[in-house]
Amino acid sequence: MQEDRELTNLIKEASLLNPRKEFVLETENLLREKARKLRRRKTYSRWIISVSALFTCMFVFTYIATKSEEPSLNLSTHTPNNKESNLSLFSNYSKEPLVYIYHTHNDESFIPALKSLNPNGHFEQENSYDQNINITLVGERLSKALKKRNINNIVDTTNNMELVEQRGLSRADAYTVSRDKLVESLTRYKNIQMVFDIHRDTALGRNTTTEINGKSYSKLVFVVNQEDDKYEANMEFARKFHKKVQELYPGLSRGVFDKSQEMASDYNQDLLKQSVIIEVGGIENSLEEEYNTVEAMAEVIEILLTAE
Repeated sequence: MQEDRELTNLIKEASLLNPRKEFVLETENLLREKARKLRRRKTYSRWIISVSALFTCMFVFTYIATKSEEPSLNLSTHTPNNKESNLSLFSNYSKEPLVYIYHTHNDESFIPALKSLNPNGHFEQENSYDQNINITLVGERLSKALKKRNINNIVDTTNNMELVEQRGLSRADAYTVSRDKLVESLTRYKNIQMVFDIHRDTALGRNTTTEINGKSYSKLVFVVNQEDDKYEANMEFARKFHKKVQELYPGLSRGVFDKSQEMASDYNQDLLKQSVIIEVGGIENSLEEEYNTVEAMAEVIEILLTAE
C-alpha cells in the first residue's frame, strides 16, 4: 500500500536517536488519517448491518400479515378428479369401527368383468352372477377408501348366497341370513354409526353410468324400507347422503327410493338408524367405474361422520 511505503521510507530516512521534527509530524498525520479511514469503514459496516436488519424485520412483518389474511382451509371443499389428498378430517385412526359394510346378495356381478374371464360367454341379467368376481370387490374397495381417511370399518365378505342355498331358502330370504352377522357386529361394536348393504342394480349401463370431468362413474341408488320403525331416520340419512353426493359429484346419484313391505323385506334397517341399501351401478358397469364411485362415497361418508 502507498501509505505504508511512505511510512517505511520516512522511518529509513530518520535518525534512530533523534528523529526529525518533520518526521514526527508526518508520521502523526499519517497515523491520524489511517485512523479516520478505519473509523469510516466501521461506521459503514454498522450502517449496512442496521439497514439489513431493518429490511429483514419489514419482510417478516409483511409475511405474517399476509398469512393472517389468507382464508382458512375448508376441508369439505371438493374439486372432482383432483389427486386424492392425504389430509383427512379424522386426525387419528378411529379404534372402534364406525361403518359396517356387507352384501346380502354377494354374488351380484358385472358383465364386463365376466366377459374378461370368458370372452366367448353370453351374459345377461339372468346369469350375471359369480362366486368370485362380484359386488364384494366393491365393498372391499370402499373399506380401503375409508381406511385411507382414518375411518375404521368392518366389511363382511361372507358368501351369504351360499348360506342361503345351504339352508334351502330362496333369494328373497337372503336378508334373514345376512342379518345374523350384522346383529353380531352391532352387539360387539357399539360405536357403529352407519350400515351399508351394497348391491348392484339390474338396470343397463345407459341408466347407471355417468361421466364427470372426463372420468366414468357408476351411478348410485339409495333404497329405504318404508315399513320400518326407523324409516324416518333412515330416509333422512339417505336423502342427506344423496344431497351431498349431488353437491360434490353432480349426476352421480339417481335418487332415493322407498319400498313398501309388499315389495321387499325389511332390509335389516330396523337394527340401526342410518342404515340404507346402496346400489352401486348395474350389470353393465365395469369394476373401474365401480371403484371410482366408491372413492366418491368414502369422501361423502367422511363428511357426514364429521358433521354429526
